[in-house]
Amino acid sequence: MDHTVRRDFERPFIEIRISGELDVMSSSNRIGELRTNKHYREGMNLLFDLRSAQLHSLDIEYMNTLRSNVAHVPAVDSKPGDPGTRRVAFLVANESDEMVMKLYKEMLDLSPGTPVREREIFMSYAAAVSWIGGAAHSVSDRAAESGRAS
Repeated sequence: MDHTVRRDFERPFIEIRISGELDVMSSSNRIGELRTNKHYREGMNLLFDLRSAQLHSLDIEYMNTLRSNVAHVPAVDSKPGDPGTRRVAFLVANESDEMVMKLYKEMLDLSPGTPVREREIFMSYAAAVSWIGGAAHSVSDRAAESGRAS
C-alpha cells in the first residue's frame, strides 16, 4: 500500500494505491497503518486506487471481515449528502472490477452499524479526484495559501 495526502484540492483527501492480491490480514494491516499515519485526520475523504489490485481474489468472507473492521471506525452523525459526510471513492481498472466493488459498496451501504459514508465507484481517475476533492488549487492559490500560513 502506498498513500499520499492530497492537499492541493478544495477538500483534502488521502489517495491510497493498492496493488497485488488482497487478503484479510494485509487489508486489516493497511487500515491500521493508515489510521496511525501522521497526516491522517478522522473524517478525511479517501480515494482507493484499486487499478493494480487483484480484485478477483475477493470473496464474501473477505468482504464480511472488511465490513466488520469498518464498523469499528467511529461513526459520524450524518447522512449521505450532508455537508461534512466522508466521501470514499473506489477507482477500478475495468467493468468486472467495478461489479466486484459494487457488491462490496452495497454490502457496506446496507449493513447496520456501518458508518455513514458517500461511496462511489469510478473507472476514470479525473472523475474520481473531482468528486472526492473538488476543484484543484492552482499554483497561485497554493502560493497565496503558504503565504498566509506564515
